[in-house]
Formats: sequence, structure tokens, C-alpha cells
Amino acid sequence: MLLLLALQRKFSTWNRSRKFVRLKFFIDKYHVQRVLVVGAGESKSLNPNENLIEYKLQELNLDLTFSGLDISSSSLKPYVQANALELPFGDRSFDLVFSNAVIEHVGSEESQKQFIKEHSRVGRYFAMTTPNRFFPIESHYLIFFRHMARGWHTQDVTRLLSKPELRRLLPDDSLIMGSFFSPTFFGFGSVHERI
Repeated sequence: MLLLLALQRKFSTWNRSRKFVRLKFFIDKYHVQRVLVVGAGESKSLNPNENLIEYKLQELNLDLTFSGLDISSSSLKPYVQANALELPFGDRSFDLVFSNAVIEHVGSEESQKQFIKEHSRVGRYFAMTTPNRFFPIESHYLIFFRHMARGWHTQDVTRLLSKPELRRLLPDDSLIMGSFFSPTFFGFGSVHERI
């Protein structure tokens, strides 16, 4: 079990670092300054990489706002308590709205559509990641294969997505990075050219 946890931490570091590189490329390419990070908050996990992307974003010269269901955050500032399905920000308040592995926690397909709709409303662009339902290891619970079954969920993870399922949720002009074998999909919205 200790070996599995050590491997998970190594994989987690690699995967989150890869996500950050893609996000940073997008930020630089589109001259993003104002960023809302949705679903951020204090780590409830023993994984030391839990907020790795959020901390790396803080190192950039950006106007950042973090939001999540927690009442406050001691390490992610400024922080606004908010439900991701009803964000308390005006239309196009941010250049980019980003969420890292949040969409699989918001509930039904209808809730996931609303989640994306709010990203699109509040930001000029949006970027989001989600674990691949067909990757052999489920990243939240480190289980093998069982999570691939249609309808599998836990109290916390309500709906994992395949690439075609994510494609159906996102606006038609969105870009999805990741193959059938990728551990994570990265979706970009309001992007009208290849990145």
C-alpha cells in the first residue's frame, strides 16, 4: 500500500505539472491577466500536490481570484465563497475561468452543463480539466477499473466523463486535449483556433 501511495504522489506531481504547463501556455498565448479559479479551497486530502496548480498560478503576475464552497481559505487569496453553478460575478468579469478536476464533483449531467455555462458566462475563455473515466486507475480513490462502469459514483465523485461525454457538454467551438488513454482531459472554451 505504501508503494501505491508513493507511485500515486509521483504520478500526481507529473500530471498536475503537465496541466500547469498547458494552462501557462494558454495564459501566455491569449495574454490572460484576470483569472478566476473555480473549486479552489483548503486541501482535505493528504496529497501534498492538492493545490499545486493554484500555488504555481500565484507565482505568476496575474490578477487572481479563487472561489469554492469553503467559507474561506488561508492560502488562496483573494477567496470568494461561491457555488460553481451560480457564480456571483458579472458577465465577462475575467479573462479566464479555470477549474481543475471539479466538474466530476458537481452532480448530474444537467449540473455539469450549468457548471460549463457559468464558466462561459463569467470568462472570455475557460479551461477545465477532468479525469478520464476510461483511464485504468481512478485518481480520487486509487481503484482499478471499477470506476469505468457507467453510473459508477461515490458521494464525492458524482459523474466521471469520457471524451465523447465531455465533448457533448462543451460548446461546439471548444477544444479538448487528451486521447482515449490520457489520464486527464483538458477542455478549452471560446477558442477559435488550434493551440
